[in-house]
Amino acid sequence: MLAKPLFLTFFGSKKRLLALSLCALSVSGVSCQGTGLTNTGPSSSLLQPGIPYMGATRSGSGGHLRVAALVAPELVPALCAPQEVRPASSNAEIDREYRGYLEKALALRQQQLDLTRRYQPDTSRELSDQRKDQPNLPFSSAPTAAPSAEPTYAPTSMPFAEPSSAPTSAPSAQPYAPAATATSAPSAQPYAPAATATPAPYAATTPLPAATSDISIIEKSTMNGKVYDQNQQTVDGAIVKARSLNPSVPYEGSTITAGGTYAFNNLPSGVQIEIVVEAPSIGTLKQIAVLKSNKQGDPNANRFDFGTAPSPSPLPTATPMPTATPTPEQTATPTPLPTPTPTPLPEPSQLRDFFYFSYDDSASTAAVELVKEKLNRGQMPHASLARPWEFLNRIHFPYENQEETGLFKVSMGMDRIEDSENPFLDNYDLGVHVTAPALCRQARPPMVLTLVIDVSGSMNEIEMGSYDEIRNRLNKLELARKGLYRLKQELVPGDVVNLVTFSDTAATKAENLQMPEANATLSTQIEGLRPAGGTNLNAGLQEGYRIARKYYQPDKTNRVLLLTDAYANQGEVDPLIISRQTQINDKAGIYFSGLGFGAGFNEAFLNQLTEVGKGSYYAIVNEEDATRAFGERFLALTHAAARNLRFKLDYPAWLKHGESAAEEISLVAEGVQPTHFSFNTSQFFLERFRANKNPNKASDTLRLEISYTLPSTGEKRTEVYEKPLSELLGKEQASIQNARLITALTGLIQGNLSPERVRKEIRDLKN
Repeated sequence: MLAKPLFLTFFGSKKRLLALSLCALSVSGVSCQGTGLTNTGPSSSLLQPGIPYMGATRSGSGGHLRVAALVAPELVPALCAPQEVRPASSNAEIDREYRGYLEKALALRQQQLDLTRRYQPDTSRELSDQRKDQPNLPFSSAPTAAPSAEPTYAPTSMPFAEPSSAPTSAPSAQPYAPAATATSAPSAQPYAPAATATPAPYAATTPLPAATSDISIIEKSTMNGKVYDQNQQTVDGAIVKARSLNPSVPYEGSTITAGGTYAFNNLPSGVQIEIVVEAPSIGTLKQIAVLKSNKQGDPNANRFDFGTAPSPSPLPTATPMPTATPTPEQTATPTPLPTPTPTPLPEPSQLRDFFYFSYDDSASTAAVELVKEKLNRGQMPHASLARPWEFLNRIHFPYENQEETGLFKVSMGMDRIEDSENPFLDNYDLGVHVTAPALCRQARPPMVLTLVIDVSGSMNEIEMGSYDEIRNRLNKLELARKGLYRLKQELVPGDVVNLVTFSDTAATKAENLQMPEANATLSTQIEGLRPAGGTNLNAGLQEGYRIARKYYQPDKTNRVLLLTDAYANQGEVDPLIISRQTQINDKAGIYFSGLGFGAGFNEAFLNQLTEVGKGSYYAIVNEEDATRAFGERFLALTHAAARNLRFKLDYPAWLKHGESAAEEISLVAEGVQPTHFSFNTSQFFLERFRANKNPNKASDTLRLEISYTLPSTGEKRTEVYEKPLSELLGKEQASIQNARLITALTGLIQGNLSPERVRKEIRDLKN
């Protein structure tokens, strides 16, 4: 008695169930009207209503499952295995996790500021901070020609420019991050704000040589040596660690001696490096040296041995470290600036306003994982990693009553907060949650996957840690191998796999492997991966794209997946030139994604490749990351639900748009680079407005437009979500406040918010 109503509840109606069954068993030419399924042949159906499903098999239960999932997307969670549909986090969990990271960052930043004031007092800087923390001072929203090397502490509540009736090249919004400043044209350059001038704690007693703030644009060097014990015998299995002593040029790496020999690739030259060797037979040994250039071709330019060899050779002398002389503290006190009188905002000259914006690809998570890794180690992350849009996209926020707009589901809410610095104003935080369709392995289309794997010597390095930790850790290539074994579980009948490796040169190890028949061949190739040589990343990508084009199938998803630590040191090494390959092939239908291995991988380089190629990328630091990337996150990494996507927000002009957590924002559509939106992902947008109190305009509406193209047909679509303010106020408050907490963390790491301003943000969240 219960079976019938439950079954009908699941499928909706007898008519829908019958149509679904007929379509699942149909052959070419059978009409599937009323189910959302367009049947144009034995290998065609729909991923979503209106999106042709490429390469589906209709034989057996697997084919029926795919058809059922694609006809009724809302049924996917029930049809897929529970672990394959990503659940939302609770706001309590998000709050607890990110308050913990914020406290760690606050402690580190405060420590740095205390050291700066002690050894490098600057009264003009104090005066500048006081000016920027004053509310309602004149503020220009025009982008500057170049970011300053000094961190700026901008208040959360900023004055708002008078809206203009005519669009300009940039909106008045002030972004949370310097790189999110509005532009009039899309830029292929990755987000990379200048590093702060604040030294790390160890820099208080050891002045360091000047260095560039971005490791990706300075010369890389190699380093090697041997380790001997007291009996002049080489030591096998010793742990060798290397780290940069310059906080502006981060580097960390570790390896294990073989035959007493160790080697490192891709270290920054001209920077002090601390080398530490640990083994039971010799204890702990250290050297500090400034690495030399390898341009002269001397393989021993940076050779550092430990212990005494039977026939010792002259060794480089470690550069002595000068002792810092503290500068006497200055007692001069700047004259305080007058506090401006709070005033209401002027009335707008038009009824409505708008802007276009982008929050980047929803699948990229690398910067988030690297920030967490650094904070857990007690280190302040590099400012370029603190990208608020990527943090907001990494978290799967819970949502309230999402509504379908077509392909996507959208919910929106608004939190009104009294302005503590101006009694005439209120702040309005807008939270928008956009969710892509769900997809699981059983329902996805087959693909042509070309794996491009870095097997250079640097992939033999192991992450830093204690002696026992390092001995039990996998090196970068072993992590890649573990992930590739997990990948085999995600492959489905009809998949085609190509495998390309690169070090000094590139080589195709396997091509046109038909799954599952060629499963054993793929396993043999994975097992045979061994690290050696330099890193000719450009050659690897060129060969990977050549093979991907050779086996391109228009009725399947075509994807190149790069596995690397991204330290290119041979052949073409300019990321802008290399990234053109990803851009050209993306337009040809071969999509790009990347996996960066190791906590110290060249994140800026890989971000450049994926930014231009509109791809996504993850950081693989440990075994759990490798399993997750090739497991629960794999579909988000390889399958795009929508391409060339832009958002537009239209709102009443009495709301003055102020701060944005978006990556790009502009008053012209072309000023925002379009992105791709992956399956099984969601994006959360945080936009701040300000308005005079008691506007009495609750019936005014906010309108979100989502413009994109369908990956399979190239059809352009626009979906609209519109709600009156009366329905938005008080909705999604917990998610909005957690988003504010996260942007406070990124602002602190970037140097845009002082610890005092962040603590005020936290206090405001409690009220």
